[in-house]
Amino acid sequence: MLLNKIFGMLDMRGKLIQTQIADALKLNISIEEINSYLLFDTITNYAALHMPKIFVKKLAAASMVNSTQYRASLNTNNGGIILSVPHYGPFLWACIGAGEIMREGRSLRIFFQDPEVNKGNKIINDTLSRFFTEEEICFDDRKGLAKAARALQQGGLCIIMPDALRSHENSFLVPFLNGEFEVQPGVATLTRLTKSNIVAAYVTKIRGWKYSIETETIFPITSDEFSALEKDYLVMQDILGAFSNYLHKEPIGWRFWMTYQSRVLYKNETLESITDSNLLMEIRKLIKIC
Repeated sequence: MLLNKIFGMLDMRGKLIQTQIADALKLNISIEEINSYLLFDTITNYAALHMPKIFVKKLAAASMVNSTQYRASLNTNNGGIILSVPHYGPFLWACIGAGEIMREGRSLRIFFQDPEVNKGNKIINDTLSRFFTEEEICFDDRKGLAKAARALQQGGLCIIMPDALRSHENSFLVPFLNGEFEVQPGVATLTRLTKSNIVAAYVTKIRGWKYSIETETIFPITSDEFSALEKDYLVMQDILGAFSNYLHKEPIGWRFWMTYQSRVLYKNETLESITDSNLLMEIRKLIKIC
């Protein structure tokens, strides 16, 4: 009876999502595919928060189908590595699996906004705090930034969600999907200051408990013809551009779009919907969208 109720709720939500995505993105995604993802999210989120930690860590690591290639893609980079994981797919489950796999090698930090500042991050903090130590968790403040920077300078691995937006201050627009996307330069700035590497990672459910992390190296901008601000803009453009390209190949991108559609500005919209700042005005001039 309970299972029937759960599946009934998933089916209702799945049909709503299917209609919204068909209208907005012209994608035809089956109810079965949508419901499979919804069920996977529900189960893994519950497991990560309530099941025994040792079981969850081993399962999350073992269910990564390409863990060997994933580890190799990180170990081919010298210096610190920023693993850029957007809020896409079962990213929390993947963070737990990635942490378990990499703990044998590099020191690890995971960077996100303090739940005291962003109440929506409480569930993220409650979940990740079960699997990462207090030293490994870095909040998006001066203390957390210093911890992440030290680890990167010593060759560590730092997991960051590059699409997170702390505020409209010091933000700018980069091309994304069929419009523009508002981001802050934090990932690019941290990379530049610590001379680290960026590995973009996209998390996709495969089947059952199996998921995949696809990685792609984002190369730094080193030319002296660009200012530090311009370099940060171009790196963020590359990160979001790579993710945008991936979404076009991976239809389940509706999951990302559903969460962040309000931050994608389309060509017929005005940029005044984003709060102006001096940095944003400079970037507007740079990419000539004013």
